Amino acid sequence: MYQETTLTMPKQFAALTAEEMTYTDGGQAGADIKTTRSMLKKSYCTSIAGNYVNSSKYNPEKLGKTRIAKEIFSHAQLYFNGVPAAAAAGITAAFAGNPIGAALAIAAMKKLASSGKAVNLGGDSWYREVVYNVMWALPIGN
Repeated sequence: MYQETTLTMPKQFAALTAEEMTYTDGGQAGADIKTTRSMLKKSYCTSIAGNYVNSSKYNPEKLGKTRIAKEIFSHAQLYFNGVPAAAAAGITAAFAGNPIGAALAIAAMKKLASSGKAVNLGGDSWYREVVYNVMWALPIGN
């Protein structure tokens, strides 16, 4: 169903620019990291995450070291290797009883697999974070 209406904003409303959005939870965490084949190893991703955490770009309120490593690893695995059957099965199991969540997560995996060669840290949906956790738990990239 489609309905077009005019949205009326409160008097105190102020629009945010794209740059200002980067400082909100829904924006970017502030780092674009070029994806390389070395990122197919969890230990390498953990090292990159450690370097990022120790850099001036790091915002400790946004992401922890392990969360950053999981995102980098997942992007690389999905970009270079596509969506493994084990990941799809893991997503289905993680979302038992929630077919909409499973569909969103599998769609996110497919989008990440075709998204290009850069990881933009943070600003991810809850179902993407589930994808990162499932990918990290797979017996790959050790």
